[in-house]
Amino acid sequence: MATASAPAEVVATIALPRAHPALPSSAEVGHVRGRRVLVTAGLTAGLLVSGSAPSAQAAVPEAGQVVAACRTPFTAAFRADLTKRFPGQRVTASVHDTRTGCWYSLHGSMRITTASVIKAGVMGAVLLRAQDRGRGLTAWERARVHPMITWSYNNPSVSDLLGRVGGTAGMHRFDVRMGATHTTERAAYGATVTTARDRTLVSLHLLQGGGPLEAPARATAWRFMRGVTPTQRWGITAGVPLGWNAALKNGFYPMRGAGWRVGSTGFVRENATGEGYAISVLTDGNSTQVRGITLVETVSRQVARTLTGEPAKERVVTRSRCTTTRAGQSLARRRREACTPRGGRTSARSRAATRHRSAVSAPAPPCSTRDERQRFFSTFGFLVTRSSDALVSNGSS
Repeated sequence: MATASAPAEVVATIALPRAHPALPSSAEVGHVRGRRVLVTAGLTAGLLVSGSAPSAQAAVPEAGQVVAACRTPFTAAFRADLTKRFPGQRVTASVHDTRTGCWYSLHGSMRITTASVIKAGVMGAVLLRAQDRGRGLTAWERARVHPMITWSYNNPSVSDLLGRVGGTAGMHRFDVRMGATHTTERAAYGATVTTARDRTLVSLHLLQGGGPLEAPARATAWRFMRGVTPTQRWGITAGVPLGWNAALKNGFYPMRGAGWRVGSTGFVRENATGEGYAISVLTDGNSTQVRGITLVETVSRQVARTLTGEPAKERVVTRSRCTTTRAGQSLARRRREACTPRGGRTSARSRAATRHRSAVSAPAPPCSTRDERQRFFSTFGFLVTRSSDALVSNGSS
């Protein structure tokens, strides 16, 4: 994992914004109705926590508006713990809290490939193209967006949609309009190179606002990403309390030279206020998908704990378990048993996910060791054989 010397305590103070900032600088001095607002940050290659005073384009806060302090989830102690617990694994994260306007980054300068996290952007490009033409999604587009987001299906869904928006050139134009200017789109879409901040900007403008997508398109995006199959709802949902909901898209696929690439992006929203935080956590160098998800969720829980201050709610994916692979047992039965929550009975939601060939996942302790990876069909929907560590995908990524 990328490491750096611990910076001094990070403090950032900004005025609550009326509009979502696009790319705030790391440290700046601004003015709010005649008052100087100082934003300071300890910056290293390993950590960036930034808050920006309203720019010339941002709405000026009303007189008397509360000024909030940014409290970073990525403390020196937390980063040191990540380095100790996840040696050799890389992680980068970016968070934007719409309630305070604060930005937080972990290894913010890191460039990393997206895996299927990019599919949220593909959907966004399709929605923006439709909006530009004064319409919603067509039946043809919905028929491809739905499996791509709900079950993370690959081609032909993704290739069809990429062709519709103009391939890599069309995706680049979309990135620019969303403010994601540090992304290099690739024809092999899962190998697109990006930053966590770019993915967070896309999720922010796709699901919450502040970008080119209007409310109807954002509502469509929210419905699709809120409707991800329950057993793929790991990642940024970790640590989210009752009264909050998340719309997300995950990525999980190995690549030569990068190990398992596991990531999660989306928006976590408080039901009562409609505000919350956009977040992306991307990793690579993971020896297994389980290790990658564990790292992603460790970061996600820290963010949720810091920004919500409330206990986490239970998730369907947390109740999933691993099951022993027996000779002669059908893949369908292995998948069915893998979806059984701890306690014995299979939930209706898990059974539905199984019928749709979802890539089930839960970083449960029973799946965490090498021997057990070789003996179990994990709840990720991948068959792990005794003879090797080869993983046979069920069709999602």
